[in-house]
Amino acid sequence: MKVFRRIFLPVLCVCAFLTACLENNKGRTEASDNRDVELDAATAGDALCIRPITGPEVVSSPNQHIDHIVPRAAIDQALLDAFDESLRYDLLYPYYPIAEDTYGGFVEDRGSTWTLHQNNDKYVVAQARYTWTAAKASLFYADDPPRAAIYRNSAAVGFEFLTRMWGQNYDGLTGIALMSDRDGSNGRVGNKKDLVVYGHAFAIYAAATYFDASGDPAALDFAVDGYSFLDDYGHDSTYGGYYVTAGNTDKDTNVNLHVLEALIALYHAMPTSHTLRSEVASRISELLVHLHDDAIHCESGTDCFAYPVMDRDWTASDNSVSFGHDVELAFLMVDAMVILGQNPLNSPFIKKIKNMIDFTFTHAGYRSDGGLYYTGIYSGGSITVTENRLAWWPQAEALGTLCMMRMLVPGDPFYSDKMSLT
Repeated sequence: MKVFRRIFLPVLCVCAFLTACLENNKGRTEASDNRDVELDAATAGDALCIRPITGPEVVSSPNQHIDHIVPRAAIDQALLDAFDESLRYDLLYPYYPIAEDTYGGFVEDRGSTWTLHQNNDKYVVAQARYTWTAAKASLFYADDPPRAAIYRNSAAVGFEFLTRMWGQNYDGLTGIALMSDRDGSNGRVGNKKDLVVYGHAFAIYAAATYFDASGDPAALDFAVDGYSFLDDYGHDSTYGGYYVTAGNTDKDTNVNLHVLEALIALYHAMPTSHTLRSEVASRISELLVHLHDDAIHCESGTDCFAYPVMDRDWTASDNSVSFGHDVELAFLMVDAMVILGQNPLNSPFIKKIKNMIDFTFTHAGYRSDGGLYYTGIYSGGSITVTENRLAWWPQAEALGTLCMMRMLVPGDPFYSDKMSLT
């Protein structure tokens, strides 16, 4: 039975984030009794251990960008050791280089005993995530050159496969196929309406991070070409944001948050002299505004959540809630602010983001044992869970976002308690 397809990748991101940001076991700030912590300029700075930054500072780091402005908080060493062991032995060693496929790229499916399985189709999102993870791991373990080399070599295998999925001509467009044969040929695209923005975003994200790890100029060129395609065929110049496909003008929060993720990685990888860097920064800023103003909705004060699917003008048709996407969106919006050189605690966006996070971890979608359900409907001040499966990725996104909030608001035990529970 195929049980591991695309299962470990965001979890790896979370483990790397936790290990990087929480390993310095400093004395912990005394907890505050006030849940409604003010997060504006008046409370930013020394009171919350935040070093305000000015200008487009970008620090070359294998870790998430937020550790540039937030000190690493205290954490129990036993938990750190557990993170480290899981990162190495549960997530990385079983995949690299073992999952490299003789046909190119990576085998996407693993049996319950880690047996390799692969049918004739490969998925660009999975291939991109495998590539990104290997590149990130090579940076994270830079102090272990032999191990870093293994991950960097695997990232090179993944990047080469992504280049095979690019360049096929559909309705006069040249883009990245969502699916292909096992060797990267015969892309599963019939026309431009099938050129999925989501897949392009992940390919950009992987290639930009591989460039960070390797310095291969072809990787940056690939990421820039992917961005140019999205800007030409996926970007909405009238209402802002990105479409679901090159021929579909609907808006989807998941698509736009992953485009934001891709643009963050691309902006970080670009030399400051790159001619498109300021344009990429502008697109990041545009997405921040629309995600804050249009996608995130506050029904009654602090009951905030993001509409999963909207019309072209960002109008939603119902009050559906996707719990994992809400916390993932919050994490990426803060990361976007930081990559642009902004202190998130000084941002006009942070209160709404914090309300969305707090709401996620206090409504019925969050279980008393730390599990996060899949979807729900908001009505009358409460959430009714509509899908109660405990999928892997909402748990991972929840963990990373709680870690981030624990760093931003170190005096509030709500986030550290939920982080340990999750």
